[in-house]
Amino acid sequence: MISLRDDFTGEGFDSRTWIADYLPHWTRPANSAARWTAAGGRSRLCIDEDQPAWRPSESGMRVSSLQTGHHAGEVGSAVGQHAHRDGLTVVTHRPSETLFAQRHGRFEVDMRAIRDPASMVAFWLLGTETRREEAGEICVAEIFGPRPGEPWTLGVGVHPHRDPRIVDDFSVVDMGDDDLAELHRYAVDWEPDHLVFTMDGRVIKEVRQTIDYPMQLMLSIFDFPDRAISESPVGYPRIFEVASVQVSTLADD
Repeated sequence: MISLRDDFTGEGFDSRTWIADYLPHWTRPANSAARWTAAGGRSRLCIDEDQPAWRPSESGMRVSSLQTGHHAGEVGSAVGQHAHRDGLTVVTHRPSETLFAQRHGRFEVDMRAIRDPASMVAFWLLGTETRREEAGEICVAEIFGPRPGEPWTLGVGVHPHRDPRIVDDFSVVDMGDDDLAELHRYAVDWEPDHLVFTMDGRVIKEVRQTIDYPMQLMLSIFDFPDRAISESPVGYPRIFEVASVQVSTLADD
């Protein structure tokens, strides 16, 4: 049974499903807010040339992202979803909410990557952290643009973050002659005791672990200036084209 489907038609993103801010508690609103462009009746995430860094005190990394939930404490609190290092405290208060989260099922995205080494696109699942240890990540697809002459690679797997029950099992797979700037379907079939990652129905990786709590969706485009090359074929805005996201439940759920 389909529990969520979005083909991003319209002039913006459905606020009943998506929060158009990337982990907003760790930074200021102007730095976390997603940028997007609309054309042909569909909205697409993008990175603009004048877009500020997400946390400029740490790096020049920029991001436009959608997420289906948010969890953090008050300003000054150390309680915050997906802390990327120790010692972080909440900068901006936003009420916690879960718009969509699901445990187990099929999670899939039809998307194109960006042919630029500074650009990374990703579709990933993240624990809601309503319980602190429920912080794991399932990465359905993480794709950096290749450097000239190099093949595309695809990152898939699981990360524990603050979940001591998960063992890190993440692979960066050489995709050979596959052109990931073309439209492909990336999916994970998440069963109670294992996960199977695929591209266009082809198995890329299997993980034998138990992850047994709901996860929210994350759909992101990142820009890393330290990876930029002068001969990039892609200008700004750098547009992340996603044709659809779909989530289904298991047959026996």
